[in-house]
Amino acid sequence: MVNVPKSVYVTLGGGLGDVYYVYMKGENGWGYIKSLKEKYPNTEVKALCSTHNPQTVEFIKYNPYIDSVKDYGWVLDGNEIWNKFNNGSVRLKNQYNLINKLKFQKPAVYLNKNDSNIVNNIINSGKYILMHPFAGEPHRIAMPSKEYVPLIDQLIDQLKYNVVIIGSTYTRTNRFFKEPKAEEFNYERDGVFNLIGKTNSRVSAVLTKHQHHFIGCWSAYSCASWLNGKPTTVIIQNEDKQKLRHKQGKGKRWYKTKCQILTTEGPATDPRGTNFDKLRIRAINSIRK
Repeated sequence: MVNVPKSVYVTLGGGLGDVYYVYMKGENGWGYIKSLKEKYPNTEVKALCSTHNPQTVEFIKYNPYIDSVKDYGWVLDGNEIWNKFNNGSVRLKNQYNLINKLKFQKPAVYLNKNDSNIVNNIINSGKYILMHPFAGEPHRIAMPSKEYVPLIDQLIDQLKYNVVIIGSTYTRTNRFFKEPKAEEFNYERDGVFNLIGKTNSRVSAVLTKHQHHFIGCWSAYSCASWLNGKPTTVIIQNEDKQKLRHKQGKGKRWYKTKCQILTTEGPATDPRGTNFDKLRIRAINSIRK
């Protein structure tokens, strides 16, 4: 006989890439909430979050198996958040007797009608390259936005792909301070779907599932691409290459990802003589493979 709690909680923490990873992998109890609500519909499920990005709440907003969502801002140790704000709920991932009675299923990404219309319009328009020229951490932005424009033109004119550009200005938040992050990319032409500031993390996550290839920074959207098993070309500065390679090592989070790394001599604010023409040629060749 299983003692079923009246209320349980699941958690998310870190940046949006961490959110994608935990949610899409079904970690921290997320893989059991569908089975839980189907078997015990009167049990309340809360999502307690401690993240940098307001898009976390948007991402899980339409999950039908969650009764409430709250993001308290990022802290290094989320336990202080869970202990303070659980209001009598118990952490689902620690309810071993209950979990043993449930079926594990990786959660789906749930869209509203407008989201679905955006996604379907892009998918039905042909193969596309997904592009995100930004990242939450400034040192991960290695190529100036203007240098993406010739690459976009080549992808469309030479390789006959559409290009979908994603991202949004937001405020990076923790428990103690807020930091505005501007993601702006003003470029329009036939073959471009410029979604900068026009959509959300739900749509972007689903677009990573249907793309042909991702090109951009080491950001949440490269992470979502890896989670969906899609090939990526990630542009980072030299000093970050070893960090990413470490995370791709055996037993690490991004082991066996389909990722080509292109490097610059410095960050986008100081590229230090990087030859962007050569870098774009390499990016185009990665698509041709």
